[in-house]
Amino acid sequence: MAKVPVIEQCVVSDGFNQEFMIESLAHYLDRNKNLVFPHRHNFYHFVLFTKGGGSHTIDFERFEVEPWQIYFMSPGQIHTWEFGENMDGYVVNFHKDLFKDVLLRSDYLMMFPFFSGLVMRWRFC
Repeated sequence: MAKVPVIEQCVVSDGFNQEFMIESLAHYLDRNKNLVFPHRHNFYHFVLFTKGGGSHTIDFERFEVEPWQIYFMSPGQIHTWEFGENMDGYVVNFHKDLFKDVLLRSDYLMMFPFFSGLVMRWRFC
């Protein structure tokens, strides 16, 4: 079995703050054109699609992308995508230890299902 590469936040941040990054999806995809192979991240990855279509695969579960869907991925999850033209939305990446120093209980985030690493999708419209 092939080893799935881990993408470091500094690779996709392009000089942005490496602890926390918010960027338009179109710009993010333009800068990271080569990330269309299955990979993992060492950071949390939040994507809101506002325009476009295609598919997004997380932990080998494939989802058809539609506007106003949100995906949240925890460090270590495997994902890849195949997008059509005119994709847009927002990407938020943040370091896995971002909240560690500000929370009284470091396990507090695990009470929220989207931090658990379960494959989830939300749709707002």
